[in-house]
Amino acid sequence: MSVKKIAVLAVFTTLMMALAYLERILPGFIPLLPYCKLGLSNIVLLFAIYALSKRDAFFLLFVKLFLSVVLFGSASGFLYALFGGVLALSCMCIGAKFQKFSVIGVSVIGALAHNLGQMLAGCLLLKSGAVLFMAPIFLLSGVLTGLLTGVISGLLISRCRRFVP
Repeated sequence: MSVKKIAVLAVFTTLMMALAYLERILPGFIPLLPYCKLGLSNIVLLFAIYALSKRDAFFLLFVKLFLSVVLFGSASGFLYALFGGVLALSCMCIGAKFQKFSVIGVSVIGALAHNLGQMLAGCLLLKSGAVLFMAPIFLLSGVLTGLLTGVISGLLISRCRRFVP
């Protein structure tokens, strides 16, 4: 791996962590549901899928998950983030590979998959399907946040792709 690539991955990791921290200190996206977040670090992952490689995007995801647990989280929070993150990134990579979706579409797919992964984690950890009663709210918030992060990612990808290896 080249020094330039290591530096780019370090910058991307730093951006993801800064966005994750910003999101932690901001109030929830939906006032009565403080756990509905914007998913700002997904902007960096989307950029990585299109500008770097899918392998680099997975590397960034796992580094972010590890650092988030060490700095901010708990073991159960890690499991929710792991289920949601891996499912979301896998679905985004598939959507990007087939080129049937725009960056915005791939982002919405990722946001929906992330919420579904977290609901699955909730069902497994709580040993109950009660979490699924929140599905309409999670799916609506996924569409809205996916649109937001997709628009931002699309703008970044179109303007900054030439600056990465």
